Amino acid sequence: MSRYNQVISQNKISYKSNPLSILGRFYFLQFLIFCFYLINISNAQTLRVCYIPDARSTYQDHGYTFDGQYMAGSGAQKLLNEENFGSKGIVKHKVTLVALSDIPISLSTISKANCGAVFVGMFYNPQSPEVIRVSELNAIRDWSLQKKENLAVICESHAAVWGYERMDSESKISMATGEGEKTKIFDGPFGKVPRFVQGGHAIGWLKGGAPVILSKNEQGNTSMAFDKVTGDIILGDVDILTSLGGISPGESINNNNDILFANIWAYAQELTKKPIPPGKVKIAFRVFDKITSDKIVAPVIITDKAVSSIEIDSDSSGITSVSLNNKQVYRFQIRAAGYQDYFT
Repeated sequence: MSRYNQVISQNKISYKSNPLSILGRFYFLQFLIFCFYLINISNAQTLRVCYIPDARSTYQDHGYTFDGQYMAGSGAQKLLNEENFGSKGIVKHKVTLVALSDIPISLSTISKANCGAVFVGMFYNPQSPEVIRVSELNAIRDWSLQKKENLAVICESHAAVWGYERMDSESKISMATGEGEKTKIFDGPFGKVPRFVQGGHAIGWLKGGAPVILSKNEQGNTSMAFDKVTGDIILGDVDILTSLGGISPGESINNNNDILFANIWAYAQELTKKPIPPGKVKIAFRVFDKITSDKIVAPVIITDKAVSSIEIDSDSSGITSVSLNNKQVYRFQIRAAGYQDYFT
């Protein structure tokens, strides 16, 4: 067994905080478990969908993101329902929702959050339109361009950075185009979507950009598109994905909007399904309190012998994973408020 395998095969390693802090412990899963998951890598992957939290909203009409009033009790619940996304679900991969709480959002904060997809809902204040800065949207677009599996889902006026202008309409029904019908978004694991509703009080459509048009409204205007440059999904109206627009409450998939919503994230999940490259190994870990067993979100800094390091946040929802070089020795450092730094 290599030195690297000896390190990660340890079942648990404890560390002590200062006398005023609670004792803590850092856990790895056993190495043999990870051998099994490497063989069955398609069943081991979790899609981390990063989103801008509703706390960034500064206007009375808000809630158009995963922890907002129009998505938390509908779309977010559907994504986290393991009968939809999970080992026993329609898609055999879990979804984790990760708030991009660092301000400003940058390439480094997106990398730190270990995002598989990024969702930009709708953040607008008529007195201060740039609640989400153009530089932050540029960072998301640049991240999307880094790898073909990086997917951004962008709504309404935020798509200006991608070259699209959001226009107003009165048409509440959209239909898949011929191009749209060929995609797994409109014909995917959760079913076919010939048409869907654009509800809410302000109906939007897209003008300009470099689109592959996926759907059009009754007036023949683009309501949803693939961007040819980035491969991102652009929506003219965020309410296609909210309870105001047609997504049903709760965890179940009940209508065309629900199917479309679920197919989008199934498509994002499929983009991230890729085998571990030769010479790599996937390791998962948890950080939690020794006494209370409460999970702790904390930066984990991983450094190799060449003193090249990466930093990721532990995941409060469960296991966090990282791909590292095989036959290599790594140093792990964990920092958590109220605890002494831990090294191994």
